[in-house]
Amino acid sequence: MALFRLLSYSISHICLMCFMLAFTKWRYSAKKTIGIAAVVTGLLLLLEWLRYVHVTTEAVQRFLFAVQVVIILFTAVFLSQYRDFRGLFTGFFSRNYVLCGTLIGRSLYVAGGSLGLSVGIGAVINILLLAGLIRYLKPHYMEFQLVRHKEWMELCLVPAVFCFVRVFLRGFLNDPTPEQVLAALSLLLTLYISYILMFRLANKIGKEDRMQKERDMLETSTRALKRSMEEIHAAERRLAIYNHDRKHLIRTMQGLMADKDYDAVSQMLNEVQNVPEEPFGSHYCENTPVNGVVSFYAASAREKKIWVHVAMDVPETLAVNEWELAVVVGNLLENAVLAATEVEDARQRKIWLFAKQVRGQILIEILNTFNGTLVFDKETSLPVSNRGEGHGLGLSSVVYFAERNGATFDCGVEEDRFFARLLI
Repeated sequence: MALFRLLSYSISHICLMCFMLAFTKWRYSAKKTIGIAAVVTGLLLLLEWLRYVHVTTEAVQRFLFAVQVVIILFTAVFLSQYRDFRGLFTGFFSRNYVLCGTLIGRSLYVAGGSLGLSVGIGAVINILLLAGLIRYLKPHYMEFQLVRHKEWMELCLVPAVFCFVRVFLRGFLNDPTPEQVLAALSLLLTLYISYILMFRLANKIGKEDRMQKERDMLETSTRALKRSMEEIHAAERRLAIYNHDRKHLIRTMQGLMADKDYDAVSQMLNEVQNVPEEPFGSHYCENTPVNGVVSFYAASAREKKIWVHVAMDVPETLAVNEWELAVVVGNLLENAVLAATEVEDARQRKIWLFAKQVRGQILIEILNTFNGTLVFDKETSLPVSNRGEGHGLGLSSVVYFAERNGATFDCGVEEDRFFARLLI
């Protein structure tokens, strides 16, 4: 039995690590991630060898088992881009997915099957199950991880139950009868069904969350487009007035020239020359959607007596969806305008917006003054809104955009100013 356990569990650890790599959004490069996974796998195999070759005490074996579990969970969180309960859930999930193949292989061996056949069947079951999970579950699981929910902590309870079930089944199947094997498989089936129902519910929540974010994006895009159209119509009206005045000016000057009143002509030319040029639209960058959103919120801020400084270099063509980026910038500017408006001293109501190209990427930074003290959520690291339900969603959608497009987002307080930085 010791040799079976060593071979069966060693193969399970390899399958487990493959699962973890497949279902984790990597924080590091492929070379570094795979290297760490290989080292951890070697460590797990070493502990497995110690458990069943050199250790005969049950208490020590259980201690080594607990050490293995901790190593697996720590590795999942360490390798994951999400160093929170999402990474922990993946670690639990990877640990428990191999339970089915291990249980069936062990049952066959205890029932009198050969060592090679029992180990081989368990390995085949784990491989087929992994292929099926990657094919049918991975896309939904990876997409759902983009959504931050406090429920991830509660979701971790389900795979945690699997760990206890594994310990229970280990003692239950030392010398199993057919009825015990059937009962164990029924319990496993119930737990796997719980997984399926949980992911269906999670997927539904994720879809609702994504639909809400898309509605927010559509609303912001509509406001930006409306602002751009207003500026275009205003420019057209100013152009029509300019053309009318120009024709009238030409006729007047022609009359003065006919009367040889050159002094009046010269005076009119000086007056026209001294008239300041009025721009036909706010132009902050080459990208039209982003420029429209910035124009909208910059004008809104100035109407609220907020000092605004804009220095942007956003190209016309972007590597990401330009309307989604415009929505993100709009959300950040909307929050900045709301925060700056609450500053009691009108002279201290200020917003800075910078955007520049850095080594093929775009760095966007928005700073604003604010009133009072900001409180940050421990889980999301985002400021907690004090405006009630429905507020504070803008930054969540920014985080969603960053995670979906592989961007980096950071926010906080520096020198009594709130900052939000987005590197695309």
